[in-house]
Amino acid sequence: MFSSIIFEDYDTNHDGKFSKSEVAKIEKEAFVNLKNFDFYSYVFVDGVKKSIRYADFNVEADGEKVIYSFKVLFNATLKPNSVLNFISYDPTIFTDLLLVDDPLVILPNGYAYTMSYEKDKILDDIEFPNMVKLEIGKQ
Repeated sequence: MFSSIIFEDYDTNHDGKFSKSEVAKIEKEAFVNLKNFDFYSYVFVDGVKKSIRYADFNVEADGEKVIYSFKVLFNATLKPNSVLNFISYDPTIFTDLLLVDDPLVILPNGYAYTMSYEKDKILDDIEFPNMVKLEIGKQ
């Protein structure tokens, strides 16, 4: 349903793709407002929820599906043994959210992480069905 609305309202030349100007209009009119919902993305560092922002927004068509992609940015002081939890979740079930297989995580020199996926976790009194957990350590 959401994808069909985006195609109808923003694929102005009906070519099944989104041009740069169409992407810019989608970002302004159908994405930026998601800031009010944290872009359905949640970051916790050592159990503390972090404020996030986004960068590099893009929209692609995959058949009849619309795919938004963007980077989630946040500031945090990481130390050895820090735990970073990233959750992408839409409680309205209006959208389907997937994490890329190889997330871009930039850490200070000398740090590394191990990544695992966990299900049905509760953080900040919210139950999340899927979560990526990064455990930070020294290289």
